Amino acid sequence: MAESSDLDQRIVPAPEVQSLAQMTKRGAVIHLSARSRPKIFLQYPGRFFSVQEIRQCTCGAANPMELKKIELQEDYLIATLAGQLSISEAFLLLTKIRDAATEKGLDKVLVDCSSVRGELSSLERYELGKILAEHWIKGWPGLPKVAFVGTPPAIDGFGALVASNRGFFLAETFSELPKALDWLKFSSGTPDLTNV
Repeated sequence: MAESSDLDQRIVPAPEVQSLAQMTKRGAVIHLSARSRPKIFLQYPGRFFSVQEIRQCTCGAANPMELKKIELQEDYLIATLAGQLSISEAFLLLTKIRDAATEKGLDKVLVDCSSVRGELSSLERYELGKILAEHWIKGWPGLPKVAFVGTPPAIDGFGALVASNRGFFLAETFSELPKALDWLKFSSGTPDLTNV
């Protein structure tokens, strides 16, 4: 019988094995399929990530997406992301940010993505917004208020719109940090329906 590390490296190259090990510490479940050709999948509640998606976020980019810092402010949290955009890393990092906010009892979060580069497809943005709506709401007594800062093509607001349409309506996207802070601190967060 092969050692587990040998088996892991035959199924997926070594760099991804280390990344998969880190992802399982964040609540992921690894599924192996050994029918005609071995395949590996990473599962989070409601979403599977293929090894190609994992490779894209861990090995395909010279500068993988990462959480640079989390800062506690008055009554909100600021999280700074940087690197090459990928759906699997975005999900993992946003979940980590949500966990930090709920642990501190905060329901306002600013996610600064101004140093994130790359682009997701419309379908990936839809999936990310859907996942955020389903998972971010857990752990908060009310609806969280989240401001995303970034510019196209990395951040275009579609994911926040999808999340809002699914009951996570306190999510907005801004191209400038001061506007996001103003909205986070001072707006009531209720949608403006006067022009509907």
